[in-house]
Amino acid sequence: MLSRRSDRDHLSLPVISRAPLYCPGHVTFVSLRITRPTMLRFLISASLILGCAFAACPQNFSLVRNGECYRQTDAQYNAYAPQAVELVTGKCDDLKAQPVIVRNQEDHDYWLNVANRDNKEQKVYGNVFIGLVCNTDTRVWEWSDGSELTFMPANHVSSLDSRCDTNCMWAIDPSTQNWREWCNGLYVYIDIYCVVTPPTAPSHPDEDCTDFDHDEDDDVCYQVGNSLANWTEANTVCRSFGSNVASIHNSQENNFIRRLAVSKGLVNGLMLGGAPTGKENTFGWIDGSDFDYENFIPGFPIEGFGDCLAMETNNVNGPWMNIDCTTQLPFACSRKTTDQEPVCDGAMRKEGDIIYSPGFPYNSSLPCDFLLKVDTGMLVEIEILMLEANSCCDHLVLTEGTLGGAVIADLTGEISTGKTFRTTSQNIMRASWQPHGGVNVKGMMIQFKGMLLLFSLLLLPSFIDASAEQLAKQYLFNFSTFNQQKYIEGIMAASLNDQVDMLNFACKTFFCHLQEENTKCIAQCKDFAKLNVDEKLVDTLLTADFPKPTTSEAACNNRFNSLFHMTYDFASLCKFHYKCEKHELYEKEFGRFVRPHLPFFRQQKTFKKHLDSLKSVNKTVPEEKPKWSLLLLLNSLSMRCHLLTSISRMVEEMGPQLLLHCIVALNCLETVWELFLVYRQRRKHESAVSRPPGVESIISEEDYDKARSYSIDRLSFAVVRMVIECALMITMLYSGYYYHLWNIATSTVAPQCAFLILHYATTYLLDLPLSLYENFVIEEAHGFNKYTGSFYMLDSIKKLVLTTFITIPVASGAVWLIDNSGDLFFINLWVFISIVILLAMTIYPAYIAPLFDQYSPLPDGDLKRSIEELAAKLKYPLKKIFVVDGSTRSGHSNAYLFGFWKNKQIVLYDTLLSGEEKRKVYEALGKVDEDKEGKEKSDDDKGMGVEEVVAVVGHELGHWALSHTVWNLCVAELNILLTLFCFSHFYTNETLGAAFGFTGGAPTLISLLVIMQHVMGVYNEMFGLLSVSLTRRMEFEADAFAASLGLGSKLTTALIRLSKDNLSVPVNDSLYSLCRHTHPPVTERIDALKKMM
Repeated sequence: MLSRRSDRDHLSLPVISRAPLYCPGHVTFVSLRITRPTMLRFLISASLILGCAFAACPQNFSLVRNGECYRQTDAQYNAYAPQAVELVTGKCDDLKAQPVIVRNQEDHDYWLNVANRDNKEQKVYGNVFIGLVCNTDTRVWEWSDGSELTFMPANHVSSLDSRCDTNCMWAIDPSTQNWREWCNGLYVYIDIYCVVTPPTAPSHPDEDCTDFDHDEDDDVCYQVGNSLANWTEANTVCRSFGSNVASIHNSQENNFIRRLAVSKGLVNGLMLGGAPTGKENTFGWIDGSDFDYENFIPGFPIEGFGDCLAMETNNVNGPWMNIDCTTQLPFACSRKTTDQEPVCDGAMRKEGDIIYSPGFPYNSSLPCDFLLKVDTGMLVEIEILMLEANSCCDHLVLTEGTLGGAVIADLTGEISTGKTFRTTSQNIMRASWQPHGGVNVKGMMIQFKGMLLLFSLLLLPSFIDASAEQLAKQYLFNFSTFNQQKYIEGIMAASLNDQVDMLNFACKTFFCHLQEENTKCIAQCKDFAKLNVDEKLVDTLLTADFPKPTTSEAACNNRFNSLFHMTYDFASLCKFHYKCEKHELYEKEFGRFVRPHLPFFRQQKTFKKHLDSLKSVNKTVPEEKPKWSLLLLLNSLSMRCHLLTSISRMVEEMGPQLLLHCIVALNCLETVWELFLVYRQRRKHESAVSRPPGVESIISEEDYDKARSYSIDRLSFAVVRMVIECALMITMLYSGYYYHLWNIATSTVAPQCAFLILHYATTYLLDLPLSLYENFVIEEAHGFNKYTGSFYMLDSIKKLVLTTFITIPVASGAVWLIDNSGDLFFINLWVFISIVILLAMTIYPAYIAPLFDQYSPLPDGDLKRSIEELAAKLKYPLKKIFVVDGSTRSGHSNAYLFGFWKNKQIVLYDTLLSGEEKRKVYEALGKVDEDKEGKEKSDDDKGMGVEEVVAVVGHELGHWALSHTVWNLCVAELNILLTLFCFSHFYTNETLGAAFGFTGGAPTLISLLVIMQHVMGVYNEMFGLLSVSLTRRMEFEADAFAASLGLGSKLTTALIRLSKDNLSVPVNDSLYSLCRHTHPPVTERIDALKKMM
């Protein structure tokens, strides 16, 4: 093999021992004696063959753990259970592969993660088909490759053999976290994966360099192939050889790897084992060794280009550059010839350290505790750079503080880069590595940092200003002496948090020091000091030691190259501050470096606009005066989105159980608030035993007693209803109601439809006893209930069916838009809901309302003539006047307008009328015989005269004339948009889904229902208060409009009559009325009318 021996003409060539579908790394080596002139030809041939040994997977297959390869042939395939097994095995046979086979807990955990990922990212059910086949001879389940079934998940309830049936299929169900069986005539959506398994599993490294090229000077074994892979795939392939992607620790190793790569024809770059650390331009080696040598191309690493490393092999020095980790390149694997005993170094670690488990990677590990400490007043946050542990028995346990602290997380299995965990109150975290799995355990690699205790403050709007200032100081000014690297890190932190205006300020301040005219720069920067920021800190910043400005093209290009990705605004700053006349570097390098990395920038359009401006840059650029203000700085920290982002992050870090407790607590607090308001109103009515002075003209003593009794009964029942509903809510949330109901629904052909039907039926049955009591006890006792038992049940079932079957298509459409409209789905969904609302407003009076109430045209007479004259006077395009048979259900009265454009209509309740007009309406409705005797007298005591009804209609026409309907619609639309915007920040939150029993995030329909019903309560209460305030104001305006028509005195008597007929108490608690009365109290409305008259 190639080494640093002088005799290099003895070469071992790998030769494939068989001709498989793909090359899984199974090779034999033949020793040949060759002469120097023919060596290059043999080396190239060897590289091609060895490249085949490195080939990760067959075409269109993806490399996964331990060298396995899979291909997803179908996502959400609607499979018929009796035919599914034959169908899937046939698909995989065609690819010379097998369906998913689960032989142990590790396999189960892995494919469960795949199912959860499909469910979350692809927005599908995520049922991963597994290749269980029922052997018809033995009546025992076995795997599709004929092997014995030896493993079932630990939480599986029963043996599978009792259900062995050729008409059944099995899949891993993410909603139950278990295997699930579908049989007979059922259809189910499944994800189909076909797997190619390597002939041998990865093994512990040999102690010599068998099958590797030996660098004898450094005693390192290398293997290089010419197949292409990204960083993750390269690492997986090397692991299958018991090694890692190569690390380099001195120039001799660098030269050896470069020569080895070139000898195999690899002249276009080579992937190195630089491990992402989660921090720009900071690297570590994947094998856990020290990053004690570097050989970067001048100007590299460049921020934003990527977190992985590659060698430029066509350069004799083998220089490095940082690249995106998804780049496909050849790679080198390396390992030491002998293992070293692992050592636990549990010393206190400093912020920014990368911490490895002992023996990382592959050595037999041992337990070790690490103490991670940051400054007082900050929290510890760790990022998992890599965790690969046996889920049976290896754990990384994170706890608060030192010994005995609360457990933050107990981690095992595989966790990819980017998962973070944070202490909640301590500035110390204990990371305890507890391995029991022996060799072939990759172990852990983590990094930690301090986090400013900021997000809890952002929960209160009153602290936003202070928090923004504190964040600004932390990122930009809180350094005793200016540190350029820290400053750039602050800029990047601002950029990654969408703090665009703050980023602009930081960059302008930074480049301000590179100008020749520092005096003017200082004056501009001091403007910021006046905005409640410590001026001493700003002065420290302004007197920092910066590099001298330059006008040379070379210096400009060099600066442009090294800082290109710091900010999207750099292009304009470069041309302004460095006065560069040419930008050839941009033209030359844009396609190679920048274009593939544009998604890195949060503001792509603005970024590209500034970059494109370089193509037409002028030699003289007018100087722009910076416009800085505190408003700009706080813009990105405002309630607009930063608060929602902060809350979303806090939700993720709470943990499912704590989050569920918080949601239940919030809902209970809402109930307590409602109870508090009802208590105040009830206490007010109970204390006002006799009619208070000043309302004698409004209500008699007898009517006052009736109204007071009715109000107390209703408020008492409201307390009982709220307590019962709160208890039901707590029971439903803690019992996993949504999870279990969804599981039942998923066993049907249409899960969403089934869930909505079951949910509405359940809530109907739970509410039915309360509704029956309210109507047949409370309303009946005070003369308002007109229902019979059978009529009420028919009416309520009709409402249930209609509501369910209207909701199903609307909800299905909403879910489809959420799943298929991208990040801005809430805009499309808002438009969709708005169209549905307008459609409902159009068809409800004509098609839906008649299903429940009888509508009849108002008979000819004085009332009809007076209303038509009033409408004509106001140019109201009246088409028809209807009377609705409201007295069949209730004794309460009302009137309203409806219709669009030129199709306006007026509806009067029959309970609003009296005398001759009422009798004519009863004749039209066919109710003469029913009301002629017993009820005729009592009915004549209620209702209004013609002039009073006309005054009520005048009030309603005032709403139309003053565009109140349009305003209410606009407010409702705004509420819907804001609600959907908030929903968009939380609906994919895995912690929120887990709180309700769903692993990997709840289904979209469940998220929609849960968030709207249980999470948005505080927002709904706040918006409700604003809405009530607006409608109260509109009622006063409509009264004033009616008074301007000369109807003030008749409207006053109409209000008194309405108050009497509906048993309204003219005494109210001020807070209850302010929060709950959409119409102002009658006394306030009458007083306002008297002032206008």
